[in-house]
Amino acid sequence: MKQLVPYLNFNGQCQEALHFYQSCFDDLELSMQTFADARVDDMSQEKKDNVMHAEFKTDKFGIQWMLNVMKS
Repeated sequence: MKQLVPYLNFNGQCQEALHFYQSCFDDLELSMQTFADARVDDMSQEKKDNVMHAEFKTDKFGIQWMLNVMKS
């Protein structure tokens, strides 16, 4: 079966969006990695706290989304 997996980009608000989506789905499986988790050294601490990559899945609706942020 083919599956479409949207990859959404946010401007500095990815964590807030993830928390919102998490409140919408009871069975949400969430994984998240920040730039600090990836040990990216050449950026400010503020930017290191941004989400580099996140993914969530819910079997209830068969949804899988991938997200990231690059704050300018």
